[in-house]
Amino acid sequence: MKVNFRGSGGFGQDKIENAYQEWGGMLLNDIADATIATQKELGLTRDKTCVVGASYGGYAAIAMAYKHGDVYECAAGGMGIYNLKILRDGSDENIYSYQDDYEEMAENFWGNDEDRLVDFSPQFNADKMKSRILMWHGLQDPISPILHLDLMKEALEENNVDYQSFTMTRLGHTFGREEDMRAHFPVIKDFLFE
Repeated sequence: MKVNFRGSGGFGQDKIENAYQEWGGMLLNDIADATIATQKELGLTRDKTCVVGASYGGYAAIAMAYKHGDVYECAAGGMGIYNLKILRDGSDENIYSYQDDYEEMAENFWGNDEDRLVDFSPQFNADKMKSRILMWHGLQDPISPILHLDLMKEALEENNVDYQSFTMTRLGHTFGREEDMRAHFPVIKDFLFE
């Protein structure tokens, strides 16, 4: 299932802008609500339900492990942002942080509410994770720097949360070429059907 949650394309710019600063709020709730409706319709249980995504979807998948861990048995996230505070202030050195208008963009997208940034950041909520976790990342990723994966792994380890992770040397913010996908898609498949 792929959810066209509020904030995604297809409903116009107003709907996108209404979802600003809602990364860990209404957007995740929309995905969870659609999942719950589908579980009911198909008679599925949590142990037959996983959430998978890349980029924002990678963030969302890992955030679901604590925001809606009662819905998902496992969460697999690739190329995700796991600390919204360093994304917000640009100290993760993502490619956009070098733009002259980054401060304005960051204010629009994520705001300045520190409590909300912490609540929406998987790194700061590792102790609440309820789902099995897999994360992957490209070492050349300029949009979601590898720092996010490193910090997330540290937080999970500090809280004794089991997880799996892997990196791909030549990948940026992409699934890569066909040979790259042949290497990492089986790892994701094995995790999902473990």
